[in-house]
Amino acid sequence: MIKITRTMPAHEVLPGTKARTALLFSTPIPGSGLRVEVREYYVSEGNEITVAPPGEALCEIRGGKFDVTAPAVKGERVAGTMWTAAPGDRVVVKTTSEMAILRCTYVVSQ
Repeated sequence: MIKITRTMPAHEVLPGTKARTALLFSTPIPGSGLRVEVREYYVSEGNEITVAPPGEALCEIRGGKFDVTAPAVKGERVAGTMWTAAPGDRVVVKTTSEMAILRCTYVVSQ
């Protein structure tokens, strides 16, 4: 059996918050001048973050519960909820559980 080694991505503190973020994946789209980025946001209980997508975005709650305020979604949402956001949209998520994880997949200019 082949052993696959995975490294944990570096977690960075989001400035002005108690949340952390990690860039899980980034790769260019050949010939397009674009790249795909996958980033997770780890938000502890009672905290809130605002995400301004740098490009087209697909957001998904990966764990926990968030009170979401975004152009297409409002109110409490649970793991598995997905929505899209355009560049410059304001996405605000506040935890309503002990901890929650938001994953955003971006398509951005290089």
